[in-house]
Amino acid sequence: SAPPYIPCAYLGKAHKRIIWDIAWVTVADGMGVFASVSRDGSVKIWSIAPNAMGSEEKLCTLEILATLTPFADTAVTAVDVTETVVPSLNPGTGWMLAFGAESGSIQIWFLSEERLKQTAACGSSGSEMCSVVHSVSTEQCHGAAVRRLRWCAFDQLVGEAAGWKLASGGDDHCVRVFAVTP
Repeated sequence: SAPPYIPCAYLGKAHKRIIWDIAWVTVADGMGVFASVSRDGSVKIWSIAPNAMGSEEKLCTLEILATLTPFADTAVTAVDVTETVVPSLNPGTGWMLAFGAESGSIQIWFLSEERLKQTAACGSSGSEMCSVVHSVSTEQCHGAAVRRLRWCAFDQLVGEAAGWKLASGGDDHCVRVFAVTP
C-alpha cells in the first residue's frame, strides 16, 4: 500500500544553525510560501512549487525569496503568520509575521502580497517585500527566549473591535497577549 505521506521537497543546510520554527503563509494562485527561523539569527521566506514533469527525485522545488535579520546578534526562536490588510501600508494586502527572539524580544513585520508575487515571478531580490511594523518595547517583552507565538483575529472573539491578538509564551514561564491594530 502507498505510504500516508510522500516527501516532496528537501534542502540540506537551509540555515547555518538549528531551525527553531516554521509557519506557512497562505498564498493563492497555486503558490506556496512559508517562513523559517533559526539560531543563526535569520528568517528565510521560501516558495515551494511543483517540479516540471519527469522529475523523479523531488516533486517540488524550494527557493529562498528573502532572508531577513530582525534582531541584532540573537537567535530567532519563534514565528507565526496571519493574513491581513494594513491600510497605512502601500500595497497593504498581505501578512503580518511575528518573530520571537532568544533575548525575549518580539517584532512584527508586514509581508506584501503584491511584492511577494513580483519577486517570485521575476526572481528579483526579496528585500523589498517585507518591512517592520512594530517592535514590542523592552518592558513588555519576555525576560527569556520566546518559544511560541500565535495570532487570533479580534472578530473571532466576542465583543472585540477589528484587529488582532498575538499570544506569546517563553522560557520566563510567562504568557503575554498583545493587542495589535493595523
